[in-house]
Amino acid sequence: MLLLLVLAGLIHALFWAKFLPIAEPTELTRFSIPLNLGLTGAYYWLYRRSGSMWPVFVVHFLVDAQLVWIPQYSILPDI
Repeated sequence: MLLLLVLAGLIHALFWAKFLPIAEPTELTRFSIPLNLGLTGAYYWLYRRSGSMWPVFVVHFLVDAQLVWIPQYSILPDI
């Protein structure tokens, strides 16, 4: 589990940090790290339960979709 958290953190820090805007601090940002740790644990649990990455992909896609849809963010100008 720890290695999964390190891998996911490195992927997001080294790749996605180049494209994603810095979030404005709000009252909810203090919960972002614990919520992301819980979400990563949920991905792990879902993979172990199903034995497939497809359910993990679907849930991760839905989480990312709402993070793009709510602030109307687009990565296209950075590509």
